[in-house]
Amino acid sequence: MTVNLFVLSTGFQYYFSTLLIEHLGLEQVSYAMYQPREGIERRAALRYPVVHVDASDPLTRLFGKKAGKRRFAHRVFGELGLRGQQVRVFCPYYNESFVYALRKLLERNCPSVEYNMIPDGAALLRQLPGVAKGRRVPAWLFRLFIGVEPASTRHKSGSYSPFLDRIYHFEARTIHADPQKVVIVPLARSQQPPFDEVLVLGGLRGISEAFVLAAREKSFGQPVKFRMHPKNRRGIEFIATHAPDWIELELSGILEEHLLAHPYRMVIGYYSSAVMFNHLFVGNSRSEFIVDADSEDPDYHVTADACGIPVTLV
Repeated sequence: MTVNLFVLSTGFQYYFSTLLIEHLGLEQVSYAMYQPREGIERRAALRYPVVHVDASDPLTRLFGKKAGKRRFAHRVFGELGLRGQQVRVFCPYYNESFVYALRKLLERNCPSVEYNMIPDGAALLRQLPGVAKGRRVPAWLFRLFIGVEPASTRHKSGSYSPFLDRIYHFEARTIHADPQKVVIVPLARSQQPPFDEVLVLGGLRGISEAFVLAAREKSFGQPVKFRMHPKNRRGIEFIATHAPDWIELELSGILEEHLLAHPYRMVIGYYSSAVMFNHLFVGNSRSEFIVDADSEDPDYHVTADACGIPVTLV
């Protein structure tokens, strides 16, 4: 029997994996999670074998991320008992050192390996080139030193790589991947009536004063909950100044599952997979991006247009 191995780290990726498992009727599922977020490793472990490592791993801090990822690949291979197995991999990125290390182990020790891609939020909705031409390593040299075929650099994720079998994705206007390999997975949308609340989500780089003012205006006087990005609380003082009545959302689980269980009248945020998740999976709820005009992600509008999400510039 084939082992179906999901390699992922975010709530969006995990939720999509659960849809795909059901859609394809997959059995013998395992998960490998490098620095998983929002407790998805605990949720997955209720049903399937999971191997994970977090950012506090002492050896990773001592020897560096690349060494830590190679060591983690060996852990995944050993603890999940993949030697001699037929393995089907589902991963959102293939231009990554951990995945290269895992591929090398699988291709040398397994009778058959199949590689598939799942979406990393909005990554495939935008053209994200990989390594610049002048920095590319010749394929023959890469194979010599790394031991596996290099992923395509046409897109940052490796979505045009010849070795990929299928690219599983939700429906979108444009998907930057080999069109002959794209398989659209139907989305089950929650139709639960929304609560009369607005959720405001901070971005990876924090929030700006203009963002808070725009979000306050769009909330139309409704009760507001807010959630800062787990990695950056910069700008929270603007909420204290301009929106002291907002209540901070405290979560012990996955944000995406909270959005399904507790749909909001509107979800507002910077360019993020959480806003896109709400737009795709939560019926009867509005989603909107608020983006600083000097955003460091100048092609955010491509993502918004591909999903049909309104954008407000501040």
